[in-house]
Amino acid sequence: MRALFVAVALLTVAPFGAWAEKPDLTAGQDAPLDHPGFGALKWGAPIKAVYQVYPELKKRYRPAEVVKALRAGKVVVLSLPVVFKDQPFTARLHVEPEGLHRVDLTREIPFAPDAPKPEQVLAPIVGNLPKPDEQPKRQVWKGGKTVLVSTTEPLATSTRIELAFINAERYRPEEAGGSLSID
Repeated sequence: MRALFVAVALLTVAPFGAWAEKPDLTAGQDAPLDHPGFGALKWGAPIKAVYQVYPELKKRYRPAEVVKALRAGKVVVLSLPVVFKDQPFTARLHVEPEGLHRVDLTREIPFAPDAPKPEQVLAPIVGNLPKPDEQPKRQVWKGGKTVLVSTTEPLATSTRIELAFINAERYRPEEAGGSLSID
């Protein structure tokens, strides 16, 4: 996979109060499977629209370099801290030459007596959704416009939660095989 991974912004780098310029992420929160995108961005949104919705990305990633990578046919991954359903996450926006096609939200919950459990973090996000296709530590909700994949991974000192909002037209299950196009 051709991908250009640009420096990742970690939640610990920017304190919660530093997120003064929070874009409106409420669009699609109540029905994310029927929303054709993530927040104010629609699937296929060009990089210019991504920069308009998240102007702080221009400060983190030089627009000329991002445009150059996209013209070369690469996927650009842009990271920034966001608040989604009143919870802090690191968002990674996957933009390809055809536009935005995936948004990943990641959060690590440290092992501590007062820390929320992963299911407490996920409940407000996935609580209204129908029963998912379940696999161990991975749940998939397939919608007409968006597919939501929730993955929980235990780490040494924390648990990582990742939510992937994927354009339903571009979604491909991990276990699906690919064609080698060999005749």
